[in-house]
Amino acid sequence: MVNRVMIALPLALFTGDAAVAQTYPDRPVRMIISYPPGGGTDVTARAIGPKLAELLGRQIIIDNRPGGGSTIGTDLVAKAAPDGYTLLMADTTFGIIPGLYAKLPFDALRDFQPVSQISAVPVGLVVHPSLPVRSVKELVALAKAKPGGVNFGSGGVGTPVHMAGELLKIAAKINIVHIPYKGAGPAFSDLLGGHFELMFPTLQSAVPHIKSGRLRLIALTTEKRSPAFPDSPTMAEAGVPGVIAVAWFGIQAPRGTPKAVVSRLHAEAVNLPKDPEHRLCVRAQVDAIAQVLLRPDHGAFLIHIRLHRLAPQLVAVLHLECLPEQERFVPRREGDVIGERAGGRQRHPAAQGS
Repeated sequence: MVNRVMIALPLALFTGDAAVAQTYPDRPVRMIISYPPGGGTDVTARAIGPKLAELLGRQIIIDNRPGGGSTIGTDLVAKAAPDGYTLLMADTTFGIIPGLYAKLPFDALRDFQPVSQISAVPVGLVVHPSLPVRSVKELVALAKAKPGGVNFGSGGVGTPVHMAGELLKIAAKINIVHIPYKGAGPAFSDLLGGHFELMFPTLQSAVPHIKSGRLRLIALTTEKRSPAFPDSPTMAEAGVPGVIAVAWFGIQAPRGTPKAVVSRLHAEAVNLPKDPEHRLCVRAQVDAIAQVLLRPDHGAFLIHIRLHRLAPQLVAVLHLECLPEQERFVPRREGDVIGERAGGRQRHPAAQGS
């Protein structure tokens, strides 16, 4: 009798999982964006949303939940029912903030189930046309002549946009002032309005403004030049090596989401680049800049993000200058991963005010 129960239990679980896969989704799916509209994460979600909805047979509702340096929207998904109806369009910041804050209301490894990476997009250094510089060399000279007199904006602390600016400060030995916003969209609005001078946005967000002449692209934070902007040098070519920044975007689900549901979502995400209309949509959004990287091994997606890939100096700067003392986190040793404290002890997340 006991053996029959032990055999029947896994069979029932398997049958239930299969049944969920057959009926999923039976209502609209909500995709949380942890930023205001207009930034790279929002643009990516809205680019793939219509085709993903078509493939799933249900509406994808884009729900912007900004605030707390992306932690509010991220925490909402971490605590959502693990049924596949609440998803997170995560970005690079998802893998950075666990190394910056001592306390978070979620654990990036424990509380999420990776679904699929969507794309990786270059980051560029753009300036407002009112700034009298047309090269990185001229920018560095101006910043050195006016320490603290040049400002750069970002979508918040720990974003790739912020990281690139801090790397520039370190590599060029200049003092430019960081102005964090609650998302890249509001930052873009103020940059276009001339309220600060420069920014390191994802190029998919900046392309329309660069082409219209409202922003000037002076360098790329990639190892090679972009075919879309062959005349724009890399930061290394411009004389400031070591400033490398690429933003990635991917879908995460709450931990505990049925494997069959995750597999269905992943399978449809993988089908996105096979569709000619989606390819045209993506290219229209990013002007052939984004490299679509839909990874078949969704289980390995972001499981071992190592903070030591960032320059140790950068981590020190972020800890000392950007975070309140009570929120600073001990920089990790090489090899430490998200979910581990330096020294190997597991983190116990606690709620954090935004």
